[in-house]
Amino acid sequence: MDLRAYLRAARARPFRYGRWDCALFTAGWVELRTGRDLTLGIRYDSLRDGRAKLAAAGFADHVAVAAAQLPRIAVAMAQEGDVAALGASLGIVAGERLAFLSRRGVEYLPLLSADRAFKVRPH
Repeated sequence: MDLRAYLRAARARPFRYGRWDCALFTAGWVELRTGRDLTLGIRYDSLRDGRAKLAAAGFADHVAVAAAQLPRIAVAMAQEGDVAALGASLGIVAGERLAFLSRRGVEYLPLLSADRAFKVRPH
């Protein structure tokens, strides 16, 4: 599945913490591209539950989990399919935009609004 197909499929899924949120949206893409489970197998039922489980595993948040597993790159160097963070949200680089998941579905912001970016190397 290519990125455009992944983003189209993502639009149809309702937002729900622990089922389909920005962390799982991004992790799904990374697993599809690399075979790597970016979630480290951590499953949760709510935002609070997710935060508690990440803290117990030694991570401040899901962005820290991504940072621990993917090489950091300059935001300006991010290419389609890489991952980027905007505050506490993770998203997928889609050209010059950052696709991220919100309660309203897949939304886009300019890529250069991201704080950090991470390289996703396909397998």
